[in-house]
Amino acid sequence: MLGKTNITTLSEGAIVTEVEDFKWIQMQSGVYGNFVKAIYKNDYLVAITADGTIAYTIDGEVWQVSVLEYEDCKLNDIEWDGSRFILVGSHTDTIETFTSTYGLILFTDDFVTYIKADIKNNDDEYKDYGKYNAEYYAVYIQNGKYFILANRRSSKIYYELYLYKGDLINAWENSVKMHNHNVNVGAVTIAKNSSEMLVCVNAENNGTGSYHGYPNYVYKVNGDNIADVKTLAIKFTNIPMVFAIECKDILYYMSTLALDNYEFAKVSEANETFLMSTEKNYAFKSGVYFNSCELFINNHEILIVKKGESIADKTLDDLIEIAPELTMNCITKAFGQLYIFGNQGAILKSSVETNNESAITVQTISAKKALSDAKQYADKKIAESGCFQPGDIINLSPNLPFAGYITGGKTQILCTIPLPKIAEGRTISLEGTLTVRGMQEYVLNRVDMSDYNISITPTHSFLHLIIENKDKSAFSGNNNCPLAISFEYGLKITFS
Repeated sequence: MLGKTNITTLSEGAIVTEVEDFKWIQMQSGVYGNFVKAIYKNDYLVAITADGTIAYTIDGEVWQVSVLEYEDCKLNDIEWDGSRFILVGSHTDTIETFTSTYGLILFTDDFVTYIKADIKNNDDEYKDYGKYNAEYYAVYIQNGKYFILANRRSSKIYYELYLYKGDLINAWENSVKMHNHNVNVGAVTIAKNSSEMLVCVNAENNGTGSYHGYPNYVYKVNGDNIADVKTLAIKFTNIPMVFAIECKDILYYMSTLALDNYEFAKVSEANETFLMSTEKNYAFKSGVYFNSCELFINNHEILIVKKGESIADKTLDDLIEIAPELTMNCITKAFGQLYIFGNQGAILKSSVETNNESAITVQTISAKKALSDAKQYADKKIAESGCFQPGDIINLSPNLPFAGYITGGKTQILCTIPLPKIAEGRTISLEGTLTVRGMQEYVLNRVDMSDYNISITPTHSFLHLIIENKDKSAFSGNNNCPLAISFEYGLKITFS
């Protein structure tokens, strides 16, 4: 549900004066996957989900949905080249009798008809432990050439990060290895400005040896040139914790790791880094420049840096909670308004309407009072939206991370999962493959939930889980140790 908060009124082309009434409206997208990227080009506002669904609109009001008919389709990025849209990701296919996950590149100008680009490398080998491009992470265009960031399987155990250059018709003109160690078990986030691309890679050590950690590497791409900008702290979880961000045509990276002192840094054209903030975990994921204001979002909040202000002077108290019950992933501007895209098909649109009952009114109140009012308002909206009914089933997306911690003398793992409706009073069953990661090691790695005692307590629109070994033995890790909890193939939740 949307919270009641304070925000500086932002209307493209209007004059921003003081804090005044503002609204957010949740759009009906008809999509249930997690949005990962959105762009506004050629009069289209387009957003893609991780599971291969595309939502688009030409007026900001009515949304159309296009579902790609590729097995196990995954989308990572979308770009406009001046005449058509290019989408990149991966899918399951059979090439030369060998079935695996392969990179996917598509062209479209209307999101009805798609053309697949089929470009192979001269040394491709389609077999067990062969060589082929397993996934494409990003597409970046410069001087009429396409640069594609690829996860390439190159040996029995290695997946390497390559940057390819070409016209997406003929064989690649050039390829450069960016990272040489197991990108597939980590994560890649990217941001692009008008001339460059920032790449944050969370992968195993960029080298050889028996020591396995997951440092975060920051690279910058400018045409054929790749700069190794910075290597951040080594951690022992492969959940993405460093994000690439673009705002006002400036590239930034944001580390959500205490080991990195929560660095939020600008990367210059000369590949130098300038710290904008430390010691404050803003956890930014996306940004946009709108009406002379720099806006940055995390999962639930937004920070507004107005003209003449510096982010160095901001604090965590300046974060404004917009969506306490939704997870936000990216923000963009289109049709003179702001649009935020999140998990489970959530789309929020800014509005200055005063007669729209579905909009969430934003009032001029202090940040602390905003948090209190947001909770009360969210509770009211949840109650109005109804409850889960017996027989209802929802499926959470694969590898969606949830926060948890160890307690009970190291014998219990606690986790809270937010839900879109009230679950209180229902009997609930869960099915899934569970992974629990600490800062230093895996606590549980791809285990069947049925092999553990799991107590489920629904409270309002949350599920509180207590996970125990059946013999009540202790888990590895320390009491109160923070954990990242995910479900590799998704989580099936059944209500009765």
